[in-house]
Amino acid sequence: MQTYEGTCPYCGSTEIIMADTQDDADEEVTRRCRCGGYQKMLRRNRLQDAIWAISQEDKERNFREIRGSVIAILDNIGYDVLEHRIEKAQLVIDQTTVTIAESGGKVKVTRTAKTQAEEEA
Repeated sequence: MQTYEGTCPYCGSTEIIMADTQDDADEEVTRRCRCGGYQKMLRRNRLQDAIWAISQEDKERNFREIRGSVIAILDNIGYDVLEHRIEKAQLVIDQTTVTIAESGGKVKVTRTAKTQAEEEA
């Protein structure tokens, strides 16, 4: 271990700490920092994971996989909800409805498909 000056990338604060590498020092300082940037990054990563998971194909629920630029759009909308710039967004994608909204201090991602069978005789 060596002494490094770790830097928080979110606010720029620095601290001298013992670490194996400069990257390790920066990461540790970022985790300890009081600016909240690290926690916000963790929330954004969890939101991206939720959007990715809900975008996968699920034949039982009649969900087709959502791909490409549409996932990027959902990520951007999710981030805007996380940052309180959007209260709620609802998109119809591949015959399903994706809703991204804040609920109880968390961002909730919901996907629904309404399937209906009708027959006449």
